[in-house]
Amino acid sequence: MKNKETLKDTTQIHERIKKSMKDYPSGEFKPAYEDFWNQADTFLNFLELIRDDPRTRLECATAYLFRNRPLSEELWRFQRSQLGEKSFHTISDAGSLKIGNDSFSFLIPNGYGDGTMRCAILESGEFNRDAFDFFTSIEGTFNIYGYDCGEDIIKTVSGRFCIYHGNGFVVLERWEDLK
Repeated sequence: MKNKETLKDTTQIHERIKKSMKDYPSGEFKPAYEDFWNQADTFLNFLELIRDDPRTRLECATAYLFRNRPLSEELWRFQRSQLGEKSFHTISDAGSLKIGNDSFSFLIPNGYGDGTMRCAILESGEFNRDAFDFFTSIEGTFNIYGYDCGEDIIKTVSGRFCIYHGNGFVVLERWEDLK
């Protein structure tokens, strides 16, 4: 921070997280983290700088910084930034995203509760999965419903997916298409 403690000496970041901010095997902080720390006026400003930068956006350390602080608003913003423009809204009265087809339906918890929630279908490596909680994986052709207690289909997808959730978001990470 400008005219403040160094990244190495700060007590605002847990040592385990600092370790993940370092290059291996040199043990030095990755340049982007060091640069942003020196540019920032406040700790929140530091988080804002690393949140959207391509050098830090997909780093485990960035997700850990947001997940391990009592900053629910900042974590929500970081998670939202991971979805980009590919997210869409659904409605929830059961705190979930409903998926299924003629043979089954399944509710994926959104990690928040009722109301409007966001969902995104992203490719592997397109978002920081460490920012979310892993839920399960699924393979097949299934529908995504616009309401978790309804039957209106808004998308049909096919493939093998890993599913993550948290703070009102559900992410379907596509591993592969079905053949």
